[in-house]
Amino acid sequence: KDVKDADPRVRLAAVAALEERAAEDPKAAKALLSALKDSDWEVVEAAVAALGRARPEDAAKELADLAAEAPIRRLRAAAARARATCLMPTVPPAPPIFSIYTG
Repeated sequence: KDVKDADPRVRLAAVAALEERAAEDPKAAKALLSALKDSDWEVVEAAVAALGRARPEDAAKELADLAAEAPIRRLRAAAARARATCLMPTVPPAPPIFSIYTG
């Protein structure tokens, strides 16, 4: 409900809190997707970045739409980057090099 608050600072804090859960919690990801329609461009930009890091499955289309239609160039670029991140395959991290030599 904080993503609907009248104060954009509260909405920004809500987006930051949602980001921590969005990768595993579909409700948090859905709330971030709704923040893409916020009237404050900074809230939208924060939601775009959060979606790019959380990479929920259903974010790619919304981010593509924003990348094509956002009124601010900065938002279009951020949405395009986040969409590209969402579409990249997840690769497990490589083992530390030291563990290769120590068994």
